[in-house]
Amino acid sequence: METILIVDDQPDTLSLLNKILINEGYIVRTALTVDVALKSALKYVPDLILMDVYMPEINGFEACNQFKQNNQLKDVPIIFITARTGVQDIIKGFQVGGIDYITKPFACEEVLARVQTHLRIQQEQQRYYALANASTEGIVIHHQNEIIDINYSVEKMMQCSRENMIHKQLSELFSKSFIQSIGQNKSAGNRLEIIERRHDGVRLYLEVHAQPIEYLSKTLEMLTIRDITNTTHLKKKYLSLKASITSGNRLGAMVGKSTVMKKLFSQIVDFAGFDETVMITGETGTGKELVAKNIHQLSELSRKPFIIVNCAAVPETLFESSFFGHSKGAFTNATGNKEGFLDQANGGILFLDEVGELSISVQAKLLRVLETGVYTPLGGKNRYADIRLISATNKDLYQMVSDGTMRKDFFHRLNVLTIDIPPLRKRKEDIPLLIHEFIERNRSKKIPNRNTPDHLVDHMMTYHWPGNVRELFNELRRFCYTGKLFKIDYSEFPDETTSLPFLKSGLTLKEAVSQFEEYYIGRALSFNKGARKKTAKMLDITPRTLYNKAKNCVKSKKKKIQR
Repeated sequence: METILIVDDQPDTLSLLNKILINEGYIVRTALTVDVALKSALKYVPDLILMDVYMPEINGFEACNQFKQNNQLKDVPIIFITARTGVQDIIKGFQVGGIDYITKPFACEEVLARVQTHLRIQQEQQRYYALANASTEGIVIHHQNEIIDINYSVEKMMQCSRENMIHKQLSELFSKSFIQSIGQNKSAGNRLEIIERRHDGVRLYLEVHAQPIEYLSKTLEMLTIRDITNTTHLKKKYLSLKASITSGNRLGAMVGKSTVMKKLFSQIVDFAGFDETVMITGETGTGKELVAKNIHQLSELSRKPFIIVNCAAVPETLFESSFFGHSKGAFTNATGNKEGFLDQANGGILFLDEVGELSISVQAKLLRVLETGVYTPLGGKNRYADIRLISATNKDLYQMVSDGTMRKDFFHRLNVLTIDIPPLRKRKEDIPLLIHEFIERNRSKKIPNRNTPDHLVDHMMTYHWPGNVRELFNELRRFCYTGKLFKIDYSEFPDETTSLPFLKSGLTLKEAVSQFEEYYIGRALSFNKGARKKTAKMLDITPRTLYNKAKNCVKSKKKKIQR
C-alpha cells in the first residue's frame, strides 16, 4: 500500500489527517517539524507528502524546495495544506514544485479525492518512466517545441541531462535543420533518416518518427528516435569492402579476377553478414576451407573461435567423445575432463569439412544439437552451445538423400545458404594470377626455380586440372625443386629464349619494350584464337587499347619489311 508523509505543526490536524488516511488503508507517517520530516523521508521515501505552508522556523515553501533538491525525494509529489488562498501563495507553491492545494478547513472527501488522484498520476508517470527508460529508442515529448519530457536513451544519445532539458525548447537539444525536417514531414508519418551533429561535434545518423499523443486534454507530439550511426557506418564499410573486392583480385588468401570468382567473393561477403548455416560445395582442391575462413574473418564472430573438424577423420565410435567431450571417469581411459568440438566452438563457428562422410546414426545425434543447441558430454550433464555452423563437401548431397545415405532433415538443416565454388577449369584466366600467388607465398623459401616459362604457362592453361588449385600448387611446388612439371611433355617445346627478338643485344629500352609488347600481344591473340574481347580481358586492358596497340604492331612490321 502507498505511504503518505504528513508534515504539520498542529497535532490536531496531524491526528485528523492520520485517521482519514489510515481508514482508507494507507500507511501514514507524521512529523511536527520539517527537520523530522526530512529525516523520515530520507529513511523511508514516501509516495506522497501532505505539507502545511505556515510552520515555525521553516515554512512549507522552503521545506518543499529542500525536498526537491534531494535526488531521493525530487520526484515525490507534494500537496500543500493552508488556510490562506491568496493568488501569490498559490503561484509560489507551484513555483517551488508543489502539485496541488488543500484549503483549511477541509472535507475528508476532498482530501481523499486529491490524494487518490495524485497517487494515480504518480503511478502512471512511474510506469511511463519505466517503459520509456527500458526502451532502446529515444523518446522526446514536446508541446509546440517546448520539451515536456525525454527518456534515458535520449540523455545517452545526445549527451544531455533530463533535468536540464525539461521545459527547454527543442532548439536547445537539436539543430535547426533537424527541427525543420520533422516539421516538413509531419503529415507523411514516415520514419526519417536525419544526419544530426551533437553539441560536442559528433555526427549522428538518426531514424526519427513523429506522432501526436493525447495527455491531460492536450495534444502533444512524441518523437521516437533510433540511433543508426553504427549501422550506417557498417553499411558504408560493407559497400566499400564489396566494391574493393569486385574491383580487386583477392579476398583473404583467395585470388581470382575471373567473373565467377568476383561473384564468389561477393557472395562470401554477403553471407558473412548473416547469422545462418552455410553449405559450401565444390570439387576437391577448390578451396572450401578458405571460403569458410573468409566467412569467419568477415563476420561478427571474427574474434570468436573457428574450429575445423575433418568429419572423414572422426571414427563413429569416437564421435560422442570428440564432439560432445567427456567427464573424468566416463569410461576406462577417461583420466580427466575433455572438451569436445562443441565446447571449443561455443560462441563462434564450427566448420564441418567433408560432412558427407558422416554416417546416418551420427547425423541423427548431431541433428538434435543443431536444432536445440543442447548436448550431453559423456558422463556429464546437459550443456548448451551457441554456434554458427558451416559445412563443406565434394559430394552430391541431393543424390545422397535420394540414396538414403543422408537424412533429409539433416540435409535441410545444413543446406540453408549455399556457396558453390567453380572448378579451376572454368576459370583458367586465373591461372597466371595463381602462379604469381604461389611464388609470393614461397618467396622466403630457398628454391632453385622461381620463374615459370611462358610456354609452360600456356600448357597449364590448356590442362583440365581435375585436382583444381591444390593440384596446380603441387605441380608448381614440384617445378620449383626439379625444374619439371609432371603433367607436361618437354619434348614438345624448343628453347624459346634464343628466338625472342626483344632479348637481342643492341636494342634501346624503348625498342625492347615495343618488341616485347608486339610479341606478347601476338601470343595472347593466338592463344584466344583471335578473339579480341577475350584477349583484352586476359591482358586487363580495354578493347580500344588492344586495337590501337595491335595497329601499331602492324605499322612496325611494315616499316621493318620496307627496310
